[in-house]
Amino acid sequence: MFAAIKQLDGGLKTATTTNQKLATGGTQLASANRQLAGHLDTLATSSLKLAQGSQTMRIGLNQYINGVDQLQAGNQQVVAGLTQLLVKSNQLVAGFNQLNTGAQALNQGVNRYVTGVQQVNVGTTTVNNGAGQVATVLSNSVMVRRN
Repeated sequence: MFAAIKQLDGGLKTATTTNQKLATGGTQLASANRQLAGHLDTLATSSLKLAQGSQTMRIGLNQYINGVDQLQAGNQQVVAGLTQLLVKSNQLVAGFNQLNTGAQALNQGVNRYVTGVQQVNVGTTTVNNGAGQVATVLSNSVMVRRN
C-alpha cells in the first residue's frame, strides 16, 4: 500500500505541477488575449482612419475631376475664341488687301488724271498758239487791205 500512496503522491505532485503550468498558461493566455484585444482596437482604429482617408481621397478625386472638366470647358472656350480670332484676322487681311487694291487703283486713276491734265495743257497751248497765228494772219490781212 505504501507504493500506491507513493504513486498517488507522485500523481498529485504531477497534477499540482500541471495545474501550476495550466495557471501560468492561463495567465499568459489572458495576457496574450489582452494584447490581442489592444492590437484589434489599434487595427479597428487604423481601419477607421484608412476608411476616413479613403473617403477624403474620394472627395479630393471628385474635386480634381470637376476641376479637369472645368479646365476642359475653359480650354474649349479658348479654342473657340482663337478660331474666331483667326477668322477675324483673315477678314482683316482680306480688308487690307482690298484697301491695297483700292489704293493702287486710286494711284492709277491719279496718274491718268495727271496725264489728262498734261494733255489738256498741251491742247490749251496748241489752241493759244493757233489763236495767236490766227490773230497774226488777221492782223496781216487787215494791214494788207488798208494798203
